[in-house]
This record gives sequence, structure tokens and C-alpha cells, in this order.
Amino acid sequence: NNDQFSLCAGIIGVELNSLLRTKHHLVYGVSVQSYITTSVNLLMITGSCVDKNVMRILDMCLHYMVEHQHPKHLVPEKIIYAEKGRFAMAEYGRIRTSIQLAEYYQSFFTMYAKMNASVPLAELNVPFVGPEHLLRNIESASAVDVRKMFQMIDVSKAVYGYIGKHK
Repeated sequence: NNDQFSLCAGIIGVELNSLLRTKHHLVYGVSVQSYITTSVNLLMITGSCVDKNVMRILDMCLHYMVEHQHPKHLVPEKIIYAEKGRFAMAEYGRIRTSIQLAEYYQSFFTMYAKMNASVPLAELNVPFVGPEHLLRNIESASAVDVRKMFQMIDVSKAVYGYIGKHK
């Protein structure tokens, strides 16, 4: 579910900031964005650090992702609960104009078309659901649902980029 994938991206951002910035003092900050298209769900992790820490940070990010895909690993409920609250506040603040509402429905249609790729677009019966549906969907997400989102991430297809002052 794409709403829960976005929730998972938020959780990843919170946990990676805690791990890489607070615990290990390796980054100035980390942000995580999820992009959902008809062909792929993309998770982009960006951050800033000193050059010498890059390889260690990449290793820690990969280890984090693999660890969270383990069948017995569950994200703590308090982290999920806090991220649900941040997600709800962002959603309520995001849809204020007719253009923003149109963008919401465009992304919903894209997601629905992706989930039903075998059905021709002309025959697609897209249900009409509003932003409140998205929030109910997020509110119902459990630790098991979040783990399933982690398990959908194919770490073997990760692409890395780096811009530094040296090399």
C-alpha cells in the first residue's frame, strides 16, 4: 500500500537520524523521500557529512535496511505512532487549494493504475476516495505492515551517489 510506504519512509528518516546523527555523530542530517510511480516505488535517502564518513554511512544504511526486513524485526509502536501523527499533520496542511486536491487525486489514480496494471486504463473502475481515506489507511498501519513495507525494498537494486569536496 503506497500510503504505508510513505509512512515507512518517514520512519526510516526518523530512525536513520537517530542512528547516524544522534548515536554515531556521522551526519549533519538525513532526509528520506518516497516517490510512487506506475512502474516503481522509489525511496531516496539524502544527507550531509564529512567525506571520510561516506562509506561507513552507506554500510550502516544498508545494514539498517536489511535488519528491518528480518521476519522477527518490528519497529517500536511508539515510533510508528509518532510518525502517524507527523504524517496526519502534513496531510491536513498539504491539501488546501483545488490544485493540491487535484494533485492528490492524480497520485491516487497513478497508484491505483499501478496496482491494477493488467486492466486497460479505459476499463479501470477507480474508486472515489478522499484524503480522509488515506489518513484512515495510515492510522490502521501496524508494526507488521511497516515490516512488510521494508520487505518490499530491494536493497540489491540500490543506487548510490556522492558529491564531495575531495576525489
